[in-house]
Amino acid sequence: MHCLQGSDAHRLNGIPGNNQELGVGDRPTEILLPETSFDAIMTVLVGRDFSKTRPYLPAALNEFDPLYAAREEGDSLVQAFHENIGKHGVDRHILQDVVALANTNGGTIYVGASANIFKAYRNRSKPPINFATKSIGTLCRRWTCRLIRSRPPAK
Repeated sequence: MHCLQGSDAHRLNGIPGNNQELGVGDRPTEILLPETSFDAIMTVLVGRDFSKTRPYLPAALNEFDPLYAAREEGDSLVQAFHENIGKHGVDRHILQDVVALANTNGGTIYVGASANIFKAYRNRSKPPINFATKSIGTLCRRWTCRLIRSRPPAK
C-alpha cells in the first residue's frame, strides 16, 4: 500500500516558498501506468512495487543544458570556443583548433558562444544545438581547400 500525501497538508492553499506549510495538492506524485484507467492506478497503489511511483519534479529542474555544462568547463584539450566565425570566412584560429583536435582524439568546437558563462550568446538568445556542427563543417571544408595550394605529385 502506498501513502501519497500523508499529513503534510496543513491548509487548503499552501504558502508559496514555504515547504513547511503545504496545501492540498502541493506534493503531486507521478505514477507509471501501463494504461490510463482506474484499475491500473489501483493495481499500482495496492501493489508492493515502489519503483512505479515517485514525487513529481517539474521539467525545468530536470532539464540539462549541454552547452552550459561545456561553458562551465571552459576551453580544454577536447573543446574550444569561438564567439564568431569571421567576416570573410573561417577565422584562422578556428582552423588551428580543427587541426589540433584532428591530431588528438577529436573534440568539439563551439561557435557563437564564449567559454565565459557570464557572457551572453553572440547574436542569439540561445543558439540551436547543431549550429556549430553544420556551419563549421561546411565552412572548414571550403576554407581548408583554399588554404591548401599545392597538391602532391602523382606517381
